[in-house]
Amino acid sequence: MAIEMDRLDEGGVAGLLDWAAAEGWNPGLDDAAAFHSADPEGFLLVRMGGRPAAAVSVVRHDARTAFLGLFICAPEFRGRGLGAQVFAAGLAHAGGRSVGLDAVPAQVDRYAAMGFAPVFGSRRWSGDVPPDWAASGTRPPQAEQRRIMAASDHGAEGYERRAFLSSWWTDVPGRRTLVRVDGSGALEGHATVRRCREGLKIGPLSARTPDGARSLIGDCAATLGTRRVAIDVPDDAGPLWQMLERAGFSPDFATTRMWKGTAPARGPGLLRATATLELG
Repeated sequence: MAIEMDRLDEGGVAGLLDWAAAEGWNPGLDDAAAFHSADPEGFLLVRMGGRPAAAVSVVRHDARTAFLGLFICAPEFRGRGLGAQVFAAGLAHAGGRSVGLDAVPAQVDRYAAMGFAPVFGSRRWSGDVPPDWAASGTRPPQAEQRRIMAASDHGAEGYERRAFLSSWWTDVPGRRTLVRVDGSGALEGHATVRRCREGLKIGPLSARTPDGARSLIGDCAATLGTRRVAIDVPDDAGPLWQMLERAGFSPDFATTRMWKGTAPARGPGLLRATATLELG
């Protein structure tokens, strides 16, 4: 059968996310446009006999950093080298950039054999947001606040992801971004919430204080009208996951952030959560 490899347009990325949902993942309902805008050349699909066989995304965030996700190989096409083929094409797209990914435990050794090194762990915390966390003390970000948010994100993650966040922080029906300011008007934190196939996911989240984190999470849930949320929290963000645990949240599964090449230098941030496991 003929083998073809395509770079996906926005509609193709939407189809890839539907495939990911069918595989048991839980992508957002409105992820495709923001994902594609992060790097329009970064989504690859191999077809065999006209049927989707394997896919990967490798998004180039800045001149030194890329992120790999959405690596899927259909069960009926495994063992034919198609996954390895599309994976290699994705890494080639990264050029000389360091490439990060979030690996589930069963795949850590596999990625290590490919030259990826573990850097830190994360857990997904899921639960119902307590009603009293909604404080109505948040608002949509203004232009200057977006610039501050982007600079803060760069410092926290160690790399820029301007194209992705510019789209991610643009409100659509199933996604909202909120900020919280302190009494002097200074930015105290921000969070993005999106509606997924099941429930809501919040990320990225960044807050200076526990009260700020609680109100952002509470207002995020309230603005989309669903208390059930999931938040991907690095294990070193102890104050955040401990706060969630005390509120009755439980860890669904764990991932390990791994890097091929030099890992970006992350800044301190004890109350923060990952934007999305697919793009970092």
